[in-house]
Amino acid sequence: MTDVAVKPRKAHCEQGTKGLGRPERTVNASGVKHIMAAKPVPRLLTFAFSCGLAASFARSASAEGTARVGCEVRENGAPAAGSFRIARSEQPETAISSGVCGKDLELAPGSYELTVVLDGALGDGEQRFSVSPRAGSPSRVKASFETGELSVEVTRDGRRAAALVQLLRAGVELAKLSAGMVSRVVTGTYALSVESRGESRRVEAVVIARAERRVVSVAFGSSLARSTRALGRASEEDPRVRFDTPPK
Repeated sequence: MTDVAVKPRKAHCEQGTKGLGRPERTVNASGVKHIMAAKPVPRLLTFAFSCGLAASFARSASAEGTARVGCEVRENGAPAAGSFRIARSEQPETAISSGVCGKDLELAPGSYELTVVLDGALGDGEQRFSVSPRAGSPSRVKASFETGELSVEVTRDGRRAAALVQLLRAGVELAKLSAGMVSRVVTGTYALSVESRGESRRVEAVVIARAERRVVSVAFGSSLARSTRALGRASEEDPRVRFDTPPK
């Protein structure tokens, strides 16, 4: 006895999901109806792609009840690169997503804490904002930072030497610097910890001003004849450390 399957009149794409997963009826040569096992229901996503509907479905789903957040960053008055992370207001220290400034992020409407970071700058390069985005009403914040430059020159017995430099504030390490390299640092007052060959120096009250370069020279070894010098103020606290600001 041979079973002959009766094909549905319309394709699945035309029927939608109607009839999926139901048993299929067959008729044998004698005209007796039989019930065949049900075909497995295909995945909804696969069905949507096969019918060319996935893209339009995703667009309509995201458009309903979706809000947007974003940010704009300026450094010393000029546009700059930045990034952000976002957390719920009730858990401000737990980031749930992140993005780059200049490109909005989609999320559910609600209350959030948006932290903006100035890319590539050391120090306190973060600003936090409270935002409450709503559907159809994006929340975009503007963050403005001021930066200067810092260079730490390390010598031993009059010659350049390698050293590990830590940028500190209130005893907390904010970043590590490379001796002899120029770094962008957010304006403010910092401390430095400089270590070379097991010896260490701590430099207090390192002031970084907007658009200025601060050079700190630290000497190790027996060549300590130089006096301490700082532009705008004198200091004789440690003859092994010198502050300087090169002329513009």
